[in-house]
Amino acid sequence: MAADRVRQVNELLHRAIAEIIQKEIELPLGSFITITGVSTAPDLKYATIFVTILPNHLRGSTFEFLGRKTIFIQNHLAGKVKLQFVPRLTFELDEGEIRAQRIYELLDTPEDKD
Repeated sequence: MAADRVRQVNELLHRAIAEIIQKEIELPLGSFITITGVSTAPDLKYATIFVTILPNHLRGSTFEFLGRKTIFIQNHLAGKVKLQFVPRLTFELDEGEIRAQRIYELLDTPEDKD
């Protein structure tokens, strides 16, 4: 039963945070953020938000920008979700997506034949 509650909270946070990022935050020009997953602790006090950021050359600066907006997002989240308390948010780059993108790039690169 607890696992169902965590899954529901993950989905709720995913939708709400995506909406906040889309509507309430002006991202650096030319950058895009996609939330790829949410992992909330069983006690619902902490949540890790996994993101991918495009394009690659803006990943670092946009991720830093997102880190500076964490409190803003958390405060807006409190007004959007009906939870006893809003989890403390931590953003992480989704390394799986980054590795997959790198593999696709390698596959698209023509092999050098001697």
